[in-house]
Amino acid sequence: MKCTHCGEATSERLVQVSRPVVIGLFVLGFLLSWTLFGPFLRGLAEGNDRANLPLWLNDATCAGDIQVTVTYGAQRRTETIALHCGE
Repeated sequence: MKCTHCGEATSERLVQVSRPVVIGLFVLGFLLSWTLFGPFLRGLAEGNDRANLPLWLNDATCAGDIQVTVTYGAQRRTETIALHCGE
């Protein structure tokens, strides 16, 4: 391939994106992540929003009775989950 301006040989490239476009896309992604996930992560980091966390019980097919205590503010609730063998 030859350069359209000077006529010298050029090498083939996939895409050449200018620096302002790359910086603009980075800033756009940062602002979107800040506005979309910021409140969730802020509440999670402060420990106020643990209601959004799932409860994982790995390989609990014959675990028996599991007692789960949930605290939200001043409220506290305890429930028992029965995981007997064969269920």
